Amino acid sequence: AGMDTFALGLKAAAKLLQEGTLEDLLKERYRSFDSGIGKEIEEGRASFKSLEEYIIDKESPLPEPSRQEYLERLVNWSIVSAGR
Repeated sequence: AGMDTFALGLKAAAKLLQEGTLEDLLKERYRSFDSGIGKEIEEGRASFKSLEEYIIDKESPLPEPSRQEYLERLVNWSIVSAGR
Protein backbone atom coordinates (compact mmCIF):
# COMPACT_ATOMS: atom_id res chain seq x y z
CA ALA A 1 0.00 0.00 0.00
CA GLY A 2 2.93 2.35 0.67
CA MET A 3 4.27 2.12 -2.88
CA ASP A 4 0.75 2.68 -4.27
CA THR A 5 0.47 5.86 -2.22
CA PHE A 6 3.79 7.16 -3.56
CA ALA A 7 2.73 6.33 -7.12
CA LEU A 8 -0.57 8.15 -6.62
CA GLY A 9 1.25 11.21 -5.27
CA LEU A 10 3.65 11.16 -8.21
CA LYS A 11 0.76 11.00 -10.69
CA ALA A 12 -0.97 13.91 -8.96
CA ALA A 13 2.23 16.01 -8.90
CA ALA A 14 2.91 15.29 -12.58
CA LYS A 15 -0.62 16.37 -13.47
CA LEU A 16 -0.28 19.64 -11.52
CA LEU A 17 3.05 20.40 -13.21
CA GLN A 18 1.77 19.50 -16.65
CA GLU A 19 -1.33 21.70 -16.36
CA GLY A 20 0.69 24.66 -15.06
CA THR A 21 -2.18 25.78 -12.82
CA LEU A 22 -0.19 25.54 -9.63
CA GLU A 23 2.75 27.46 -11.13
CA ASP A 24 0.44 30.26 -12.27
CA LEU A 25 -1.15 30.52 -8.82
CA LEU A 26 2.25 30.63 -7.13
CA LYS A 27 3.44 33.37 -9.49
CA GLU A 28 0.30 35.36 -8.69
CA ARG A 29 0.71 34.83 -4.95
CA TYR A 30 4.33 36.01 -4.86
CA ARG A 31 4.19 38.69 -7.59
CA SER A 32 5.03 41.39 -5.03
CA PHE A 33 8.57 39.97 -4.94
CA ASP A 34 9.11 40.84 -8.62
CA SER A 35 9.52 44.57 -8.00
CA GLY A 36 9.84 47.25 -5.35
CA ILE A 37 10.49 46.40 -1.73
CA GLY A 38 9.64 42.74 -2.31
CA LYS A 39 12.41 42.43 -4.87
CA GLU A 40 14.86 44.19 -2.53
CA ILE A 41 13.98 41.68 0.21
CA GLU A 42 14.30 38.74 -2.18
CA GLU A 43 17.74 39.93 -3.37
CA GLY A 44 18.97 40.58 0.19
CA ARG A 45 19.32 44.33 -0.40
CA ALA A 46 16.74 45.44 2.19
CA SER A 47 17.88 46.49 5.64
CA PHE A 48 15.86 46.95 8.80
CA LYS A 49 16.24 50.70 8.30
CA SER A 50 14.91 50.61 4.71
CA LEU A 51 12.03 48.37 5.80
CA GLU A 52 11.21 50.74 8.65
CA GLU A 53 11.21 53.73 6.28
CA TYR A 54 9.08 51.84 3.78
CA ILE A 55 6.41 50.86 6.30
CA ILE A 56 6.30 54.31 7.97
CA ASP A 57 5.79 56.04 4.61
CA LYS A 58 3.19 53.55 3.40
CA GLU A 59 -0.51 53.65 4.12
CA SER A 60 -1.90 50.52 5.69
CA PRO A 61 -3.00 48.38 2.73
CA LEU A 62 -5.83 45.93 2.74
CA PRO A 63 -4.45 42.41 2.66
CA GLU A 64 -4.96 40.52 -0.59
CA PRO A 65 -6.68 37.16 -0.31
CA SER A 66 -4.11 34.37 -0.29
CA ARG A 67 -6.38 31.79 -1.93
CA GLN A 68 -4.81 29.23 0.41
CA GLU A 69 -8.00 27.19 0.63
CA TYR A 70 -8.30 27.14 -3.16
CA LEU A 71 -4.72 25.88 -3.48
CA GLU A 72 -5.37 23.16 -0.91
CA ARG A 73 -8.54 22.06 -2.72
CA LEU A 74 -6.67 22.02 -6.03
CA VAL A 75 -3.92 19.78 -4.65
CA ASN A 76 -6.41 17.51 -2.88
CA TRP A 77 -8.56 17.19 -6.00
CA SER A 78 -5.49 16.31 -8.05
CA ILE A 79 -4.62 13.54 -5.60
CA VAL A 80 -8.17 12.17 -5.57
CA SER A 81 -8.57 12.31 -9.34
CA ALA A 82 -5.17 10.66 -9.91
CA GLY A 83 -6.54 7.55 -8.22
CA ARG A 84 -9.37 7.18 -10.70
